[in-house]
Amino acid sequence: MLLPAQKLPDLTVVGCLVQGNSPHEFMIKGNDRTYILKSHRFKLSTHVGQEVSVSGGVKHHAAENGAEFFHVSAISKMADSCQQ
Repeated sequence: MLLPAQKLPDLTVVGCLVQGNSPHEFMIKGNDRTYILKSHRFKLSTHVGQEVSVSGGVKHHAAENGAEFFHVSAISKMADSCQQ
C-alpha cells in the first residue's frame, strides 16, 4: 500500500541569497535559521548576492551544518544587493 505524499509546510523567507559549498548549492538566512535551497525550476545562481523572497516547503531534517532543506516554489528579487 502506498502512502500519500506529505505536503511540505509552506514558508516564505526574505534574505540574502549566497553560494553554498558546491556549484549547485545555495543558502539563505531568515527567521533565525539557515536554509539550503533546492530548485529544479529556477536558476538560483542568477540571484546570488541579491536580497530575495523565496517561498516553498521545508524538510525538517537538518544538514550537517544545522541548516534545513528548502524546496523553492517561487522566488522574487527584493533588491539588487544585500543590505549589510
